[in-house]
Amino acid sequence: TTEADLSADGRLLAIGTDSGRIVVVDSATGFVLRDMSASDLPVRGLSFGVSGHTLVSGHWDGTARVWDLKTGDITREFFPSKSSSAGGPPKVTEVQVIDEERVLLAGADGHIGVWSLLDGRLLTDFTGVVRYVWDSDYSPSLDKIFVSNRLGAKDGKLGAVLDLKT
Repeated sequence: TTEADLSADGRLLAIGTDSGRIVVVDSATGFVLRDMSASDLPVRGLSFGVSGHTLVSGHWDGTARVWDLKTGDITREFFPSKSSSAGGPPKVTEVQVIDEERVLLAGADGHIGVWSLLDGRLLTDFTGVVRYVWDSDYSPSLDKIFVSNRLGAKDGKLGAVLDLKT
């Protein structure tokens, strides 16, 4: 398991794997509801849509995908990441659904952006605020996201608070 997320109502659990599989289970019974895959590279980010009908996944192939959980189909793909500064492949390292319209997508290349779930546009670019986002948390009351920096010990910046109102 590389990543997991629980739906807002607690009914669904999504689990990502090193082999690129995403398994969605009923959290009460453990029954597998969906077994999805679009890449054989690791899944690093998972975040349920607010309604619980969609799931956004981030992959180490540089792609973020929006899944329709009723059909198991991919409804949108984002390509927010570039090759890392160390010359490695592009990696989406974090996804965080903000609301039904916005999602945070971040990569190992320092790219951090808020994207439209409705039309796929980049809404706000925070690239360079930290070098390698590994995790995030959203405060709806403040409309701010905290992002952690995996390389914080090396560059002295452990994370950043992103104000989505500006």
